Amino acid sequence: TRRKLQRRAQVINAEVKSEVAKAIAQLRHAAHHYKHTRGEIERALRQRDRKLASNSSAEGRAEALAKTAEDAKDMIKELQSAKEGAEVRAQSLQQRVQELERAKHAAETQGRTLSGAIS
Repeated sequence: TRRKLQRRAQVINAEVKSEVAKAIAQLRHAAHHYKHTRGEIERALRQRDRKLASNSSAEGRAEALAKTAEDAKDMIKELQSAKEGAEVRAQSLQQRVQELERAKHAAETQGRTLSGAIS
């Protein structure tokens, strides 16, 4: 029976060694897959970060363009009101010029009349 127990111990020992070797092989295989998966995850995260950075810079550019557009609209409004003011002033000056031309014409006519009366 001692021999049977020794034989049985050897068989169990061999089975355990075999199972341990299989487990080690599976761990190595899993570690290999883990390494690749981790690399893929890191690449995906870097790509996501680049995309977020790109989007945020695009959003920043969009916000800056929107601000520039708002500033341009405000400037256009200011220029429009200045233009309207200038048009009113130009009309006023035009009326003043016409009044002065009428006065000049009247003065010339009166001057001729007086000249004719004096001669």
